[in-house]
Amino acid sequence: MRIHLFFLLLLFTTPLLAQDSTDNTPEIRITQGNVFKNDEREIPIDIIGHDENGYYILYAGGRFGQKKNKSIRKFTPSLEPSGEEIDLIPEDQEGEARTIGIAQTGDKIVHVWSLLTETEKKLFYQLIDLDDFSLQSSSLITAFSNEETDITRTYSNFIMSQDKSRIYLLYGMPTKKGETARINLKVFDNSFKEIKNESYDFPYPEDTFYIHDLFFSNKDELMVLAKKYNSDRILKEERNKGYQYLLYQLQDQEFHHIANIPVNDKHLRMLEPVWLPDGNLVLTGLYSKLDMYAMSGVFYTRIDTENGTVISAKEHPFGHDFYTALLDNENKINRVLKKLEKQKYEDPYYILRKVLKKPDDHIVLLTEQIHSVSHDFVIQYFHENIAMIELDGSGDIVWTNKIGKKNIKNNVSIYSSFFPVKRANDIFLLYNGNSSNLDHRKGSLANAFAPNGRAFMATKVRDDGTYLRTVLATGEDMEGITIRPSLTNWIDENTLLLFGQDIDNLKNQRFIKVIFEP
Repeated sequence: MRIHLFFLLLLFTTPLLAQDSTDNTPEIRITQGNVFKNDEREIPIDIIGHDENGYYILYAGGRFGQKKNKSIRKFTPSLEPSGEEIDLIPEDQEGEARTIGIAQTGDKIVHVWSLLTETEKKLFYQLIDLDDFSLQSSSLITAFSNEETDITRTYSNFIMSQDKSRIYLLYGMPTKKGETARINLKVFDNSFKEIKNESYDFPYPEDTFYIHDLFFSNKDELMVLAKKYNSDRILKEERNKGYQYLLYQLQDQEFHHIANIPVNDKHLRMLEPVWLPDGNLVLTGLYSKLDMYAMSGVFYTRIDTENGTVISAKEHPFGHDFYTALLDNENKINRVLKKLEKQKYEDPYYILRKVLKKPDDHIVLLTEQIHSVSHDFVIQYFHENIAMIELDGSGDIVWTNKIGKKNIKNNVSIYSSFFPVKRANDIFLLYNGNSSNLDHRKGSLANAFAPNGRAFMATKVRDDGTYLRTVLATGEDMEGITIRPSLTNWIDENTLLLFGQDIDNLKNQRFIKVIFEP
């Protein structure tokens, strides 16, 4: 075991967002675990799960967790290192090893991984027994090779049923250019006993057909959202558009076609699925007219998957107020408005991050402004403003708003972005911010990673789209630790586990809990 305690701190509890006369925000409490120290430069890349014996964390080597060596470390119920660790991928393997999926299911953890050489791909699984925290040897699922094609282009995906009783492994076989591709579907129980083994031919040549998303219906049917391109050239140069989305169900060894979602003259980078209580499926996302890395409106389609009927398909362009919501400089506002009049402006770099379901078939799209700039071997990562759009059950806009956020960091992005939590009709956004921005509505912002004012923050977005920022913990409270908002796991319905580390000394690490009062 390569961890020892750095120094002990008593767990402490800080009350946050206490109720006041102007806001009905429920109290949130934050508890911090003891700071511990790694002997090696290794960081968590996944919080797998927990049971009565403790917590199970996937670690990988390197500053960004980019190295091949991976291990599961066990932490006590009080979030201290237990001294127990299991190495996963054997180190003597030749080739590139990748984790395809890892998940806790009952009293075990399932790990599926691949080993890739120039001409061969192998898929393995491992089972970790949590009763005695022991590892079974890797077992081969399948292997295939083809010296005439690029084996690295083969598709593989791991997904578990919603009740975690079944494991679905979908993987593609190598094909020559222009050939119709074939994918295999293997279904296992959670002990990896094979239940089903089926093959599916792509409806179109692999050069023009791309599996965009794999998800379950509310009846536990396996659904595929795919992109069909007009040519293989467009597949590589998506700026030329020329594609449409297709919805399928994998059924009886066929891609059973459900519906087409045409894109027409706009870029629609990604669509997120949301199942409604009546069984209808909503596919929604951002679209742009000029630049595929921008947004000029929101797209919504509602589909009756039983008969393949598109009940409604709408696109809503954003208004002038939306584009200028965070600007306080008249010259900047006028420049944006002039470009909008000429239809030569969109909000740049916005990416859809999450879609949340609300009562009455309403949904909220959460987007973030993300890009990077490379110069002199330094990559600067920008994770900035958050834009929100609520749509009603007909797909019409209820409200829109923007929240100013500024995460700019050189060479690393794992401390940026945000994590959304839905509580009743409110949404909480958890992220690294700056206490100088508490009352910000327009204009310039302080960077979250500036020397002064660093804070881990929550922004409560109310049901009507208005919002309130609050500091959850200052940099001084965290004693040099910075939270990674995307590394999370729910302990129970009211307690969220997060992880943080010292940016300047990655070996210093700790966990925190964000506790929402019921």
